[in-house]
Order: sequence, then structure tokens, then C-alpha cells
Amino acid sequence: MAYWLVFFGFLGAVVLAVRDLLPDAYKNYFVIFACLALIAHFGFQIYMEANKKRDLIRHYHEEIEDFRDWKSEEATYRILGNVKRLSRLGETTFDLNRCNLSGIHVKGLTMKDSDLNCIDLSNSHISDCEFRNVDFTGANLARATIVRSSFVDCRIDRANYFDAILLNVDFEGSDLSHFDESNNLHRARVIHGSKNLSDQVLQIIQTKKPELLEKPTSKKMTRWPTHWKEAD
Repeated sequence: MAYWLVFFGFLGAVVLAVRDLLPDAYKNYFVIFACLALIAHFGFQIYMEANKKRDLIRHYHEEIEDFRDWKSEEATYRILGNVKRLSRLGETTFDLNRCNLSGIHVKGLTMKDSDLNCIDLSNSHISDCEFRNVDFTGANLARATIVRSSFVDCRIDRANYFDAILLNVDFEGSDLSHFDESNNLHRARVIHGSKNLSDQVLQIIQTKKPELLEKPTSKKMTRWPTHWKEAD
């Protein structure tokens, strides 16, 4: 902001100073030239900022690719940090296939048209997130806590929900096929307040473990110990 104020102030002073020295026939041409120069400069700055943003986005995606399939804690921190930086740049499409994000803490994240096939989100805490048209096939959600989040038009078959806490989660339009065979939502700890579960899924839960649908106590919502990871 300070740069632009100085630039506009300097350009205005030059225009006023030079305009008074020019013959009347050239004054209007000079003003037009100055305006065109200003537009060109402004357009060049926008172009350079857009290029810088594209380079950053490409760099962060490449770093995620570098740590794919790594099972170390460092890889988890690096991937999560890049995801958050990309999100701040407006990115919503991610390729986190086979990435290790076990034990992370993430809030307010939006993902659309993304590949999270076989991602490890075990022991993670996910709140106020939106997933739309995301492939969670084979995802590991064991002992994860997912609160006030939505999975809209997602594919979540063959996911592992062992001891997961799902509180006020929306599964609108999501594919929970093969639920009774390979999906183990009935092995979760809590499924209270979840919306848009199919009649088949609800029937299985009510048959195998109806207490999952009850409002959980604070004790039931507590996990000990917790090892959630956060990254800037």
C-alpha cells in the first residue's frame, strides 16, 4: 500500500509539473500517455503477482509429492503445512493419495475434487471442514475425531472407522457402498447427529450397535492420550 501511494503521488506530481511546460496542443496527449503508462505498470504488477502465486502453488504441491508414502512425523508436519499454505492461497484441490497425516489437527479446511485415496488420518482431529467430491476410498479414519464437518458427494467405501468419533457429520450424497462388508462404521465410538446416512447404513447401526446414535457423554468424547499435530 505504501509503495502504491508513493508511486501515484510521484506520477501525479510529474504529470502536473510537465503538463504546465508543454504547449496546449500536447497537454492532452501527455495526460493520455501518463494514464496508459499507469495502466501498463498496474497490469505488469498484477501479472508478476499472479506468476509468483502460481510458482508458490506449484512448489507446495511438489513438496507434498516429495513426502508421499513417507511414514515419518516430519513428513506429516511438512505435508500438513503445505496443505494449509495452499489453502490460504485459495487452493481447494489436493492430491493426498497415500499420504500420512496421522494425528493431525485441522479446522475450517475446504477440499473439492481431491484424491485422498488410502490416506492415513488415524488419531486425527478434524472440525468444521468441508469435503466435496473427494475420494476417501480405503482411508484410515481409525480413532479419528470428526466434528461439524461435511462429506458431500464423496466416495468413502472401504474406509476404516474403528473407534472413530463422528459428531454432527453430514454424508450428503456420499458413497458408503459395501458398508457391511468392508466399511466398519458400526465399529466407531460415536455417530451422534450425523445426517444423510442411508436407510441401509442406519439399519446396520441400529442392529449392531444402536448406542452409537445416542448423545455422547464428555467422558466418551475424551481421548487419552492425544498426540495431535499442528503446522503453520
